[in-house]
Parts: sequence; structure tokens; C-alpha cells
Amino acid sequence: MEVIRINRERIKIMLSPLDMSEMEINCEMLDDFDKRGREAFGKIMKEARNKCGFISCGRKIFVQIFPSKDGGCELFITKLSDAELSSTIKESKHYYRFEDMNSLIGFCSAARSYNVSGIAYRDKDRGIYYIELDEDFDLCGEFGGKRCAVGTEAYIAERCTFVCDNAVKRLGELG
Repeated sequence: MEVIRINRERIKIMLSPLDMSEMEINCEMLDDFDKRGREAFGKIMKEARNKCGFISCGRKIFVQIFPSKDGGCELFITKLSDAELSSTIKESKHYYRFEDMNSLIGFCSAARSYNVSGIAYRDKDRGIYYIELDEDFDLCGEFGGKRCAVGTEAYIAERCTFVCDNAVKRLGELG
């Protein structure tokens, strides 16, 4: 694990495939923040404190997680002030991840009656589909969609390809 202190408020952590294997995790576990993901994240933060003195001091943190092509993972962790947190939450889009196109189409078909719009993307390396919505939409979970962490927009911009806009209507017609 390599920890780089960017400034007083932000660090970058690079986990190698070996690091991931030793912790018995993958990027999705950190992103979903299940029990093993929380435990691993706690160990990662402890290591960051030991290596470069990064302590959140009780402040909320903003975590961006990006899988590396080699099987590792990169995390950017930023301490937030209360003003930054409320601004980030108010202005952010909502992203949901679907494991396959059929699940995304199923969601879009069901969501058409709610007059929701969205933009669909595909991560060609992982075969995963994303939809960007202007509002939180829990119906995604009924079709296998998982809410994505804050910062997913940067991952999509870097690693995904555009599928279509007005995705709920257009993909919903296929269902």
C-alpha cells in the first residue's frame, strides 16, 4: 500500500493487487461499504495515519474509489468542512450500477411511468452499466441496481462510454 499526502486535507492511497488479496477485498466491497469493506477501510485509514499522519479529526470525509486495470485500487480521501458537505450533496447527480444490460433495461421499463430521465454509460472493461439520474430513485434496487459512491462521476468520465441520453425512455422501450 502506498500513501501519498497531497495536502493537509487530502491523500491518495494506492492498493496493489497483492494488498487487495491480503485484505480479501475488491473495489466493489470498498464501494458498497459492506462489513468486510468497512473493516478493510478502517485498516487502510489506520495505515494512512501511521504512514503520513492523516487523521480525519472527527470530520466527515469524501472518498473516491477507482479500480486499477492491474486489479488494484486507488482511493482519494478528502476531509470535508460542513459547507463542502452540504454543497456536494445538494449538487450531485445520483448514479446506480447494474451488472448487466437486462437489469438496466428492466429498471428503465419500470421507471418510465415516473417521468424520470437519465444518461446511461457502459464500463466496457468490467461489463457494468451505469445510469445517472437527477434524483435519488430507490426503484433501482428492485432490479439489481446499486447506489454508487460519491465520486462515481469522475470514474465514469475516465473509464466509461456513453450509451444514450433520455435512457429511461429509450431503454425502457426495449423492455
